[in-house]
Amino acid sequence: MINTLKNISFHIQGFLLFFDIDCTLVFCNDDSFVPGLIGKKIGEHEISSEKKLLINKNRKVCTVPQTATVNIENVRYETALFTCENGENETSGYILIVRAQKENRNGEDHYFDDVSNLFLSNIAHEIRTPLNGIIGFAELLSKKDFPVGKIREYAQIIHSNGNYLFKLITDLLDLSRIEAGKLTLFKSQFSLNRLLYDLQLFFMLDMKNRNKSHISFKLSLELPDGSDFITADELRIKQVLINLIGNAIKFTEQGTITVGYKLATKDMLEFFVQDSGIGMPSSMTEKIFGRFVQANDKIAFTHGGTGLGLAIAKEFVELHGGKIWVESKEGCGATFYFTLPLFFPS
Repeated sequence: MINTLKNISFHIQGFLLFFDIDCTLVFCNDDSFVPGLIGKKIGEHEISSEKKLLINKNRKVCTVPQTATVNIENVRYETALFTCENGENETSGYILIVRAQKENRNGEDHYFDDVSNLFLSNIAHEIRTPLNGIIGFAELLSKKDFPVGKIREYAQIIHSNGNYLFKLITDLLDLSRIEAGKLTLFKSQFSLNRLLYDLQLFFMLDMKNRNKSHISFKLSLELPDGSDFITADELRIKQVLINLIGNAIKFTEQGTITVGYKLATKDMLEFFVQDSGIGMPSSMTEKIFGRFVQANDKIAFTHGGTGLGLAIAKEFVELHGGKIWVESKEGCGATFYFTLPLFFPS
C-alpha cells in the first residue's frame, strides 16, 4: 500500500496523506506538512488548529471523492478525500490530497486535475502489467525449449495480455475522440441475433481460459432469426456489449450470466446483461457511469481496470439516441440495461 501511495504522490502537486480508520497518520509524501506525526493519532499531539480543522473536516466516510477548502497559515488549501476499503467492504482508511489553491482557479478544476493525475498513474500501471507479461513470457520462450503443453500455456498468457492491452488502447483512443467531439457513428444493417451468437461463443471461450466455464451463459432473444436486422453502428454496439459482458464475467464467480434484448416499445429495443456477481451499493448505480469511477476503491486493486469502460459505453449509447442504467444490490448481482431506437431496414 505504501509503495502504491508513493507512486501516486509523484503525480500530485501537493501533499498526499494516508490515515487509518482511527485517524493515525500512516503516510505523508512531505513530512514538513505534519512534522513528527507519522505513526501518531491526529488530535493527541500538537498540531495547528487550522490543520486539525482540515483533517477533521475530511474524516467522514464517503463513497466518492469529496472536496473542501480551508485556510492554513494564511494560505488557502483545497482538499479531496478518497475512502479505502478492505476485502470485506469495510472502511480501512482515507487518502487525503491537500494542495494550495492558485489564483483564478476554482476547487472543482483542481479536483479534476488531481483525479486526472490519479487516473494517469493508474493507466501507467494498467499498461505496464500486460506489457510485463508479454515481454517476460516471450523472453522465456526464446531462451529455452519447453514441452508443447507449456508452450501453449505461455502463448495463451501472451495472447490474453495482448488482448487486454488492445482493449485498453482502444478505450483511450475512443476517449480522445469523444473529448475532441470527433466520434462519428457509421450505421449499417446487421443481424442482431448473429452478433449475440458470436459474442456468446467468444465469451464462452474467454470463461474457459479464466477457469470460469462453470458459469452458465444464456441468451434471451425476442426477434426470430431473419427478422432481427436493425440499422445502427454495429462496431459501437458490439463494444458496449463486450464491456458489459466482460464486467459481468469479471465480477461473477458462480451462477448465471444472461444477455438479451426485448422490444420495449414498437420503436425501441431494450438490451440487458444480468449477472449473479458481487453487485454494487445502490448509491453507486448512477455514479458508476462517470469517468474514472469504480464501484469501490477495492475494485481497482483486486480486479484492475481504469474506470473508463462504462463511461465510454454511455457515450456510445447516447450517440444512438438511447440511454443506459443499472439495477443492483451489493452482494446480489447486477443488471445493466440500455435502449436503442429501432431503425428497421425498409
